[in-house]
Amino acid sequence: MSASRAALFGDLEQPGELERALVARSARLQAHNGQREIVFTVCDHRHQRWAHNLLLNLLELGIQHTLVIGSSAGVCEMLGARLGAVLGCGHSSFLLQGRNRTIDRGLRAWRVAEDHVYHLWWQRWHYMARAVALGYNALNLDGDISFRADPYPLFHGPLAHRELILGLDGSYDGSYNPHMFPAINVGVAYCQGARRGAAQWVLEEMERRVLAFLVAPPLMQGNTRNVAQQVLWEQDTMKDAIETAVFGESRPAEAVLRHVRMYEVIGEAPPRLLRPGRKFKWRHERLEGVAARAADVVWLPLLPSLAPGAPNETVAGVPQWFFSQYLNPPLGHGVGGAWAAVPSPVLIGHFVTQKLKFVLMRLVGWWHYDLERFADSKYEVRVERERQSAAGGKLLPRRRRLVFPPASSKALVLRRHRISLQPKAAGSELNARGVHRLVALRESLVRFMFLALAVGRRAVLPAVPCAITPMGPRIPRALWGDTTVVQMRNASLCGDAAREPTWVLEPSVAPAESWTTVRKASVDPALLMRSGGCCQLVVNERCLDPYGTQHALHQEAVWFERDLGHLVHEARAADGGKAPPFPVVALSSLVGGANQSLDALWQHAAARVVVVDAEDSDSLEALPPLDRLIAMYQETKLGRQGRLPRMEGCLRAVDNAAKALSQPPEGEAKGTGKGKGKAARAMLAKEAKLRQEIRRRAKRAVVS
Repeated sequence: MSASRAALFGDLEQPGELERALVARSARLQAHNGQREIVFTVCDHRHQRWAHNLLLNLLELGIQHTLVIGSSAGVCEMLGARLGAVLGCGHSSFLLQGRNRTIDRGLRAWRVAEDHVYHLWWQRWHYMARAVALGYNALNLDGDISFRADPYPLFHGPLAHRELILGLDGSYDGSYNPHMFPAINVGVAYCQGARRGAAQWVLEEMERRVLAFLVAPPLMQGNTRNVAQQVLWEQDTMKDAIETAVFGESRPAEAVLRHVRMYEVIGEAPPRLLRPGRKFKWRHERLEGVAARAADVVWLPLLPSLAPGAPNETVAGVPQWFFSQYLNPPLGHGVGGAWAAVPSPVLIGHFVTQKLKFVLMRLVGWWHYDLERFADSKYEVRVERERQSAAGGKLLPRRRRLVFPPASSKALVLRRHRISLQPKAAGSELNARGVHRLVALRESLVRFMFLALAVGRRAVLPAVPCAITPMGPRIPRALWGDTTVVQMRNASLCGDAAREPTWVLEPSVAPAESWTTVRKASVDPALLMRSGGCCQLVVNERCLDPYGTQHALHQEAVWFERDLGHLVHEARAADGGKAPPFPVVALSSLVGGANQSLDALWQHAAARVVVVDAEDSDSLEALPPLDRLIAMYQETKLGRQGRLPRMEGCLRAVDNAAKALSQPPEGEAKGTGKGKGKAARAMLAKEAKLRQEIRRRAKRAVVS
């Protein structure tokens, strides 16, 4: 694909440029108001993979009317080289340095650098407001989301009478949590209001509030000299704009900016900012045509005085099955692994706040592997820049033939094992003994990882049976930041078929044909929580690229089953549809610490995939010791030449984790996991309270 085939626009602030882009990129769907549709998202150089993945996801659903707001013309050109004719992209000088001296001084005072993400966030709301004013329906999206079905039949059907539709972190009233109400999450926002209606006023108000702060002296955190920069954050700006648009006539003056002003405070929010919110309540309605015992949608009327002469308009917040945050009960993946179910019980999944987004997106099958053919990581861009600079060329991503180059991408797979995190009592959470099993499993997987590296391969970490609980297995403090347990509400990922040597998992899961399929899957969250599942241990987090911005996937130190699935698909396609051989090596043949113990693996050096047969063992104790495996890896060509990024920090992290695990748990009774120190007791009490709250909210959210 060449950049010349993409629809690349100039500075959207130039006269007529936004209008030209909207005409070229919008589409007329079966909307109730007959207006054309446009979808906005943003992208900078670091997050091209995420924008690419989102656009491919939308294309799966037949949604092509997208306009990316790039951080520069160069970013649009690079995306154009990736996506070709399906891309529409423009950049903007809105609120950037160099256009207005007053704004320039404000940006410097608030310490908003030229490459700060706030610029893109402000721009997307600016252009969404302008698009609605020009007569378009506009959908605004974060890049770290995935659609599991087409949302437009909902927007234009059961939600057609709502003009501004927003995602929520929770649908509770202000009396329950005045700090968070209205708990809006701006990862998804849709406006189908009138050109100069109240909904469009809210979008413009976002811009007005940011400008008001930029031309005024910056606010400070308490009595410190630290600028309260988060005052400019879009999400809390939207909360305040909504409260003004709904309750403005009756609100006290000091509460008009109550959410953003909380960032001035060090410690708990003062009563003057919380008191007004305690009186605010949502109204409730059921989605038309959807059986539900509880209200599905919360909404509020917007003040008619915002748009005199325009029809009355409303704002609505969608339920958690429509737009689900990773850690929000009852359907957030982090509190029960629901997103791994097929079909998905959520229409849109949002990986907000997650440090392992790149791993998590692949684990649930929502990543599009074909986009990995393009070089956009820091390491590859540096190499590409040097190559093109020498040739006098232009820096654009170069398309690789394969995601997993055969010479450097070979896998080591574990099969026929009986490893498990299942507790002794069915349905109970892991107790102290279970925590010890988790630590032992983590150590075994680290050894398996370095076993693979020692023979020039990458380990494919298996999912193991476990009991799904709201908070997941408790991870010892020594492993915080090193090990994550990802629960997967899909027992087939670790069932009997997954133990077979030739088992291969499909790399990606296609969206559902209809939102009604998603809704049926989400009807009883409590039942979903009680069903079986698997757990995926992600070990040595510092060895991985958490956000997919550091290096190519084939350079990762460890892979997962869906990565293997794509590797096998590529190998099969390269060999005329013939499945690659899977030579099998018995685990018992790898006993010992000498190099000779790995000869059985080296005999199959040419094979793309080698299977280690665990022979029904419930542990990997037969593997050589970790220190010996690391030494073997460092002696290989892979280790000597440093071909894997992040490995220096990875090895330090492995060493630090080993030292931490060798020490008695601080503040804990050895072998019991019960806190003795004050800090440990506080941590455990907080964890227990959080578990109780998650269960309570999950129970309240159950619908029939």
